[in-house]
Amino acid sequence: PYEYDFGFPATHVVALQGNEKWTEFDSSDPYEDIAHAQEIMEDTCEITRAICTVQTFRNLVKSTSIRKALHMHHHEDVKVTKSAVRSYILEDLGVSFLVVGDKFRLEEKDENGELQLVEHPYWQDGIVTFIPNGFLGKTHWGTTPEEHDLLTGTSQAKVAVVDKGIAVTTYTEPHPVNLVTLVSAIVLPSFEQMNTVCIMKVY
Repeated sequence: PYEYDFGFPATHVVALQGNEKWTEFDSSDPYEDIAHAQEIMEDTCEITRAICTVQTFRNLVKSTSIRKALHMHHHEDVKVTKSAVRSYILEDLGVSFLVVGDKFRLEEKDENGELQLVEHPYWQDGIVTFIPNGFLGKTHWGTTPEEHDLLTGTSQAKVAVVDKGIAVTTYTEPHPVNLVTLVSAIVLPSFEQMNTVCIMKVY
């Protein structure tokens, strides 16, 4: 894989230290950390959304300070649930949490040099990304080799381009007779609103 440095602002990256980390349930203060992220970005945008993993949000819910705050705002017998914490943060700070648990697969070589599919999470544990409303970038569709063949007429295969740039190629193998279907796309994201993002390493 390729890595590029697009110059993400270093001031928009915060790493909590020691007792501040969200794994320290008795001493951490996630509410204040979220408010701090909003303060960092207040001259640039209004932070209204936060993205994290299931485990990271679970650690937020376990925070003693969050539980005490919920009891103060409601009553001592209130059950501290994920939905209650979401509502509390949204009502007080105007930030809604999106919890991501999905994974994607990449074809990678193992120690023996053989290709295999390896699962990777879309988000890392311990990372909370704060963003404003609206789109952060766009999706740009490139021209696949199959689409290029279609445009130039150099391929004998049947090529159809569907949606915004998905190339569907079909051809027939003579022996044994078999219809082969290939689907490909080249998709590149842009990140015009990079400067409106704040990343916090909470543990």
